[in-house]
Amino acid sequence: MRDEFRTYRAGAAAVMLTILLSHLPASAQISVLFTPGASHTGGANSSFKTALIDFMKSAKKSIEIAVFSFSDREIIEALNTIQTAGVVTIKVVVDDNNGAVKTTDGSVSLSSSVVTKFDDRPDLEMHHKFVIIDRGESDAAVWTGSANFNRPNMTTMNNNAVILRSKEVAATYGAEFDYMFTNALFHTNKTTPSTTTVFTVSGIPVEIRFAPRDQPVNRMVDAVNSLSQSLYFAIFASGNGSLLSAMIAKKSAIGANNFGWFDKSFTENSASAASFFSDLSTAGYDVRKDDNSDVMHHKYMVIDGAKVFTGSMNFTVAGNADNDENSVYIQDAAIAKAYMAELARIANTTIGGVTASDWKESSSFGSASSASTTSTAATEPSAGALVALSYPNPFNAHTSGSITIESRPKATIASVKIFSPDGRIVTTIPGSAAKTVTWNGRNTRGDLMGSGMYYVEIETQSSGTARGMLPLVR
Repeated sequence: MRDEFRTYRAGAAAVMLTILLSHLPASAQISVLFTPGASHTGGANSSFKTALIDFMKSAKKSIEIAVFSFSDREIIEALNTIQTAGVVTIKVVVDDNNGAVKTTDGSVSLSSSVVTKFDDRPDLEMHHKFVIIDRGESDAAVWTGSANFNRPNMTTMNNNAVILRSKEVAATYGAEFDYMFTNALFHTNKTTPSTTTVFTVSGIPVEIRFAPRDQPVNRMVDAVNSLSQSLYFAIFASGNGSLLSAMIAKKSAIGANNFGWFDKSFTENSASAASFFSDLSTAGYDVRKDDNSDVMHHKYMVIDGAKVFTGSMNFTVAGNADNDENSVYIQDAAIAKAYMAELARIANTTIGGVTASDWKESSSFGSASSASTTSTAATEPSAGALVALSYPNPFNAHTSGSITIESRPKATIASVKIFSPDGRIVTTIPGSAAKTVTWNGRNTRGDLMGSGMYYVEIETQSSGTARGMLPLVR
């Protein structure tokens, strides 16, 4: 075993050491998720919803939520459990037209001890869908995307989410949250543009813009004006004339390398959306309407197969100029392919050479993880493709308390072994049929281990062995 780990660590230690020395949290990464996926067979739950709940449960200090509609039972119950524990502070902002946070039948409500605030204009929308955890901490992160926190959005509607593990991105979302929660400023009352909009998350360029103060559509128009190869999109609500004009002007440049998927009901019942669809069709775009019996709720665009716009913002005039919205612009070919595969899946066609077989229900990108997984509720992942991951990473035994260890894709754990930097076994942790275990940084005698690069071996019940590295600092 020592020789095996010496061989393993020789190739990996240099990469992990570079991460440590540059003070970049190894958990910094971008994840994308789609629903409904293979895991959803009807009813209350889906991997998408579970991922959101797990994201909130991972908070150690704070959870800040801004969401247009909030009535999902399981999410509310999870937050109530967190609130009862009394460790994590929870704050919520919702749209005033949707009222108090409770299930549609009124049987379960968000705890009254969670401070909840509402926007101030019934004619405009606080349309965000984001969660910030542990703002100000090194492992702060943001969940955002197109999905509201209700059962259809989480299970049957076509939606996407992005997790951005970045302290800096969390701070920018936090400034937007403070406008609303602390200062009671919404919509056009927020006049100061964001001071920081451009980031690098795990080596990937990311831009964040908030409507209406940052006018996100202007950035989208700039990107469309600069495209040279292709344009693919999935749109729930449309009607912004500036974006439409830019798209039409670029049709000759991209030729047949285009495809657009629209929500049928909204497009047929909104005059501006119907015109947007018709004008693109007249200009030669291949645009079609979905057949989801619920709602095709995406709001994303893929440019030149390498850039993605997504977020809460519909491609409408109000989405850009009136409502509280956020738009995420990610420049990464692998992430763009994930969104193209989602479009290929829901439209049952080939998109720029990408097919539905390329689709993944959830994927992670960046230097912290290259693992890409497809979640299923009923089966364990196949053997031979597992990676051991841990978070927070690096792990500070004094401040973090314990570190969570799991495989990617997640598999049921039989046992976990921790090895010291020289290959000696430190401790063995029973899995107890769970998919995660925790370690407190101590050996079998209870001694706190010193700083260094430790090695993790996860023995799963039916999916083989996963190995990885765990940097511990004291």
